[in-house]
Amino acid sequence: MAAAQRAVYGRDSTWYFLHMNWETGPQRPWVARQDDLGRVVSVPATVPDLWWNTIGDAHADPAQIARRLYAYTLAAMDAGGIPAALTHWQSLFSNGLGTGLQALDEYARLLAEDGQFRWQRCSELAAAVAG
Repeated sequence: MAAAQRAVYGRDSTWYFLHMNWETGPQRPWVARQDDLGRVVSVPATVPDLWWNTIGDAHADPAQIARRLYAYTLAAMDAGGIPAALTHWQSLFSNGLGTGLQALDEYARLLAEDGQFRWQRCSELAAAVAG
């Protein structure tokens, strides 16, 4: 990954999502590799993909999903982790219903109202982790 980022984009640092660790205690991103090819930071998802549930459920409640996401986010913070949510477009699209997008909007509203969170690009997070 590091070599590809350097060859294509001229970057010496990159990140990836692979691990989904909301059940194993506090999780923070870590440097997975650092050598002459570059640096790779692993960003684990610490908030489960509850949006996935909207794909097969035409009656899914976006507000309830957002509240559950928010609770997982608070739990990750309380445990000393960094909240990182991960989902896929098909979950947000919800088979054309857009329920996942509605849940994402409500989740973002809850985080904004809380006041202790800020959205951050993965590249920014990776740079902070790598120091």
